[in-house]
Amino acid sequence: MISLEEIDPIRTEVTTAYDLVQRLRPNFLRGRGPTSFGSNAIPMPQVVVDGTPRGQLDLLKQIPAMTIREVRYLKATDASIQFGTGYDGGAILIYTRSQ
Repeated sequence: MISLEEIDPIRTEVTTAYDLVQRLRPNFLRGRGPTSFGSNAIPMPQVVVDGTPRGQLDLLKQIPAMTIREVRYLKATDASIQFGTGYDGGAILIYTRSQ
């Protein structure tokens, strides 16, 4: 988890959610390895903003760091239970200050 207490001191040094996560928890942005023997594809985390599934990691580059209250990572099994299929790489949960 990345809390508001961690975000506030560097808020002026980063511009996007991607920059923020890259700086504080770069391991959130990595794939967790192939999910089957027949495929070399590495599933990447999906992005969820304020409880709404939004898509792939590139979306983080569109979210201003100044709007973020908290960031969490859910592993694949927990993300799949909460949001359904398609979360083999887990999920990065973004909570904004507006919520």
